[in-house]
Amino acid sequence: MNTPLMMKAVCTPFLLALMGAVLVKPAGRTLPPPQSGATYYVAPRGADGNPGTQSRPFGTVQHAADIVNPGDTVIVEDGTYTGTGSGTACASAISRPVVCLARGGTIQQWITFRARHKLGAKIDGASNRSTAGFRFLVDANYIAIEGFDVFGMGNATQSAAGFELFDGGHDVILAENDIHHIGRLCTDTTNGETGIFVQQPRVTITRNFIHDIGRFAPGEGGCAPATIYYRNHDHGIYVNGRNVPGASDALITNNVFYNHQRGWAIQVYPGNINGLSILNNTFATSNPYSSGHILVGASTRNGRIINNIFSDPLETAITFYQGTHTDLVVSNNLSSLRLADNQPGGVTFMANVERTAAQITADTFRPLPGSPALNRGMELPEVSVDLLGTARPQGGAWDIGAIEVVGGKQ
Repeated sequence: MNTPLMMKAVCTPFLLALMGAVLVKPAGRTLPPPQSGATYYVAPRGADGNPGTQSRPFGTVQHAADIVNPGDTVIVEDGTYTGTGSGTACASAISRPVVCLARGGTIQQWITFRARHKLGAKIDGASNRSTAGFRFLVDANYIAIEGFDVFGMGNATQSAAGFELFDGGHDVILAENDIHHIGRLCTDTTNGETGIFVQQPRVTITRNFIHDIGRFAPGEGGCAPATIYYRNHDHGIYVNGRNVPGASDALITNNVFYNHQRGWAIQVYPGNINGLSILNNTFATSNPYSSGHILVGASTRNGRIINNIFSDPLETAITFYQGTHTDLVVSNNLSSLRLADNQPGGVTFMANVERTAAQITADTFRPLPGSPALNRGMELPEVSVDLLGTARPQGGAWDIGAIEVVGGKQ
């Protein structure tokens, strides 16, 4: 089995140049209601005894999380923020998040945490000292988190995640973040190291870069694992339907996934997932051990996998592992190899392009002028803008993938 050539990791300066230094507000369901509460500020030069004003900011994101109320906004200035959840409800021998979220908003008044400049605020796990970037407890719902650079979390004995939405975190938006280098350690744990773990309903994950997730393989960092869990246990997004309603109505749009060598970019497993939508994402490079960019190992109802680019997966883009399906539509996708390993009952395949090179650039993941992704997508109201904030369409129809090409011609 040949190991494919991996694309060069995209560094933060590149992401800043590509995505822009100012947050671009997404459209539709990816936008929380207008805020009407207080605005607090956090900066490395601040102190938690301050009032949280722009001139006298708090010193930690955690302190802001401890005092916010529905409708409030937290602006986080450029700098590096670390923590282990000490003194919070999250703290335990196996739970050490940088930010423990125990308070939330309401359906009318969300809470927003926003980086002042995109990717300037860094949530740093300090080389696996922290087990999560943001952990959501049961009351931490109706929250938007926008524009953070999240990295460095890991756990050699249990799970780790950039964002952990397990106990709480329903009705959450994670937008325009760079989530990377999670679980970069030597371990034989059966638990996963994950960019985003979702077991709550109505979570939107949009316009993020998610990459370089998972534990060391043999010889990497001097590691000699005793198992083969390094091949398939760590994922970009883990969509879990174990408990009702689980991660139902998850909306995953306009993200770029790459360098997922220890599992799948998206794993849908186990249980039952209703209303899953995976729309206009770009998947690049492969896991050298396991087939597919997406693993579907849950039963689904009313799901959609539409307008995605799958560039250089191993063997096939989507692996159907287990589960039954009702009204799952797989449409207008572009795969450089086979689209799916099989066509199970209850899944409708239409207008897909298979065994055709995506023709995207290796550094920006942007379709080239002759790419078959141009003007081949389905019109979808949830993705009326692309990864970069460009309105769709720019040609005769939606482009496939996360980036809409201005002036693109097929």
